[in-house]
Amino acid sequence: MVCAHYISNYLFTTTNWLYTILQPTEIYEPVVFARQTSNLAAFPLRKLYALAQLNGLARIYNLAFYKTVGYFPFFYQAGKENAVDLLHVHFGYDAFKMLPLKHKLKIPMITSFLGIDASKYLRVPEWRKKYQRLFAEGDLFLALGPRMRETLIDAGCPAGKAKVHNLGILVDEFPFRERTLKAREKLMILMGASFREKKGIPYALEAAAILKTHAPFKLVIAGDGELRPQIERQITALDLSNHVELLGYIAPAAFRVLMEKAHLLILPSITASDGDMEGTPFVLMEALAMGIPVVSTYHADIPEIVKDSVNGYLVSERDAKTLAERLIHLSKHPESWAAMGRAGREHVTKHFNAALQFKKLLQIYDGLIH
Repeated sequence: MVCAHYISNYLFTTTNWLYTILQPTEIYEPVVFARQTSNLAAFPLRKLYALAQLNGLARIYNLAFYKTVGYFPFFYQAGKENAVDLLHVHFGYDAFKMLPLKHKLKIPMITSFLGIDASKYLRVPEWRKKYQRLFAEGDLFLALGPRMRETLIDAGCPAGKAKVHNLGILVDEFPFRERTLKAREKLMILMGASFREKKGIPYALEAAAILKTHAPFKLVIAGDGELRPQIERQITALDLSNHVELLGYIAPAAFRVLMEKAHLLILPSITASDGDMEGTPFVLMEALAMGIPVVSTYHADIPEIVKDSVNGYLVSERDAKTLAERLIHLSKHPESWAAMGRAGREHVTKHFNAALQFKKLLQIYDGLIH
C-alpha cells in the first residue's frame, strides 16, 4: 500500500505529530509531496518530493504548469514512479488545490481537516464554494471529533463521506507520575501555546490574577507569537510579574521536562474573532498521559479529551472567573490530583494512542483502495 501525503510545508514543529504516520511498515509505504521544507534534520524521510528542492528552471516550469493545468508535474511523475495507491492531503484548503492531481493519477483522495480549515475558512464565501467542489469530488473526509464532523456536514459534506478519526500521541514516550504537592511547595501551572487569540492566554492571566490571593503559584508559559507585546502589557497591568514566566518557544523535549515538574496544565481555548478554532490540542493529550490534571474550555472537540471533573475541569469560553475557581479548588485539594491523573492516562491510552490510531488509519486506507 503506497500512500502519498501532501503537506504544504514539511515539517513545522507545530505539526510534528504528522511524523508518526509517515513511518513505513511491512504493508505501508509513505511518500510525501511538499512545496516547502523545514526541519529536515529533525524529521528525515526516505521519500520526500519537494518543489523547494528543484532547481530554478524546474520550479518555474512546475509553477507555470500548476497555474494553467492545475497540478504539479513533479508530483504526478513521483506518483507514477512510486505506483501511489491513494492521496492523503492534510488541511482542507490544500486538498482543494490537489483535486486535479487526484484526477490525473486516478486515485482516491482523503482529506484531513485539522482546525482552522474547518472553522475560519468556512466563514469565507469563496472557500465555502470551493469546499462544495472538494466535498463532491473528494472520497473521504476525516474530522478530529464529532463536533468538527457535524461542522463539515453542515457546510455541505455528505454524511457518508465524513468520518471521525482521532489523532494521538505515542503514549509510552510520556511517562506517567501521580502529582502531589509537598508542604510549602509553590504550585506550578504550565501552559504551552502559540500566542494567538484562539489560545485564550488573556483569560489564563485574568484567572491567575484572582488565584494569587488564594495560593502561591508560578504560571509558566512556553510559546510566542504576534500577541506577545499585548500579553506582556497585561502581565504588568495585573501585577503578575512575580507569578508568570514567559519562556518563548522551546523544543518539545524541553517542554516535556517542564511537564514532568508541573502540577497542573491550563489551556483556555476560545473561538477567535476571525472564526479560528482548535482541533484536538496535543498538549492536552500529553499532559493527561503524564498524569497532570488540566483545566480547559468547552471548545471545539476538547471535551473529547478532557472529561469534566474526571481528568480535569472544563469551563465556558472567556470565563476567567470560573477558570480561577477551578484552579483555586485544585490548589486546595491536591489529594484529588492522583485520581484525576490516573483517569487522564487511561483515557488517552484508550482513545488517543497514536499506535492504535495509526492501525485504524491503515484500515481506512485499505477500505478505499479495495
